[in-house]
Amino acid sequence: MKEYHDVLSSALDALRVSGSVVLDHVYSPPWAVEVPGSAQLLRLFGVKGAARVVAFHIVLRGEVEVRVGRQRVRLGPQGVAACFGGGRHRLGFGQGARVRGLQEFLNSPRARNEAAAPGDTHMVCGAFVLREAGPNPLLAALPGVVQARLLDEELELVGRTLLRELHGGRPGSTFVVHRALETLCVGLVRACAADGALRAPGLLLALRDPRLLRALEAIHEDPSAAWSVDALARCAGLSRSRFAVHFAAVLGESPMQYVTRWRMNQAARLLREAGLSVAEVALRVGYESVPAFTRAFARHLGTTPARYRGVAAA
Repeated sequence: MKEYHDVLSSALDALRVSGSVVLDHVYSPPWAVEVPGSAQLLRLFGVKGAARVVAFHIVLRGEVEVRVGRQRVRLGPQGVAACFGGGRHRLGFGQGARVRGLQEFLNSPRARNEAAAPGDTHMVCGAFVLREAGPNPLLAALPGVVQARLLDEELELVGRTLLRELHGGRPGSTFVVHRALETLCVGLVRACAADGALRAPGLLLALRDPRLLRALEAIHEDPSAAWSVDALARCAGLSRSRFAVHFAAVLGESPMQYVTRWRMNQAARLLREAGLSVAEVALRVGYESVPAFTRAFARHLGTTPARYRGVAAA
């Protein structure tokens, strides 16, 4: 029997989320630290391929300002921010602090078990590694910075689990922390999807539309099918013209552009994991012509399937 995944689950699964460094510290104002962008963090973690590092910050006490480009996000107790855009950003609180690099800062902040003074900031920070970032439509739909609060039951449980396992010294704690980080990533995406203020075209907006959702489910379940605008319109229960216009307005791309994006996302995973030839991967994602598949893959990932596999295997 064919296994069924809802659209959000399949998009999350395709990202291949894993947890990475987690730090629990208390900071005294004024302080500021520059966090590198994803490319530099990938080198730091020794990760290759079409991956992205997403730094996250959980405030347990005090306040912090997160600056990403011109955007400023102020977090108070139980606030969470994750930089899904993978951009360089600055954390800090208080005026006049010298901005320090991440490596310098990691060697100097006060450990959690020291007494915190009024005005100090207690944070848990870390990163998710999205090992198959590539052309994933979910990642394209997420804002550069996702905010949430630990008041949500799911996120609060994750926060408690992280603190307990970071300092409990129990066997298996590393495994539990990594699973908790995966759950935190999912919780943040869900919080973003549930945000009624979300208006930007993309997959998250489409999840609220039952008609489009039926078409997306069909694509995600069987990317190798001979999809056409007519066939997808029938899945959605709309006329061809109305479906095409509505799909583009909500997702920001045409139905067939989305089909190709999802196929290339799945192709990247198969090239990394399945041990299939390029021709076999092409067939798995709906291409009988290897040259046509290679051209589509190169447009979306900037390299040929063979070279992509070589980098992933290195």
